[in-house]
Amino acid sequence: MGWSFGIFTIFSKLTKGINSLCEDDPESEEVKAIVRDHIENNLIAIFSNAYCSFCQKARRLAIDELDVVPAMLDIEVKDDPINGMGRVSPVHQQLANLLGSKKPPRLPQIWVNKNYIGGFEEFRRLIESRQLTKQSIADSFTFSFGSATPNTQPSTVTPAATVC
Repeated sequence: MGWSFGIFTIFSKLTKGINSLCEDDPESEEVKAIVRDHIENNLIAIFSNAYCSFCQKARRLAIDELDVVPAMLDIEVKDDPINGMGRVSPVHQQLANLLGSKKPPRLPQIWVNKNYIGGFEEFRRLIESRQLTKQSIADSFTFSFGSATPNTQPSTVTPAATVC
């Protein structure tokens, strides 16, 4: 699957209408495809929220330290007028399922070369410890502490998009 297919998939979902996507079950193939495409088709994939300061810090860190503009997928929480609190979007819930958690993870959630990194603090620590560098990304790195495997096809960064 090429990177352009991932962009097409994400934007075709958006053109169907965000509201119709927001009603989907987190286990639907459509929601799974959005999550999978974002991770698989981007060098640095960040699941974020527009109001999340750590999401913006992660983006800035990737640009300043790694010279990569990460693909940001905004999985905003929708307002729940009945309870006065936000409800979890299907994409956010699918992230929890992917990570083996019942509770949606805090944002940002970051993947580099299809390898799960974690949140902002884990991303920052990898950069500060020099385990994640411009060169390691270029060389399609593997982690010394995990079971991550090298990426055999370099990913391409896609523009930011907003989904529920």
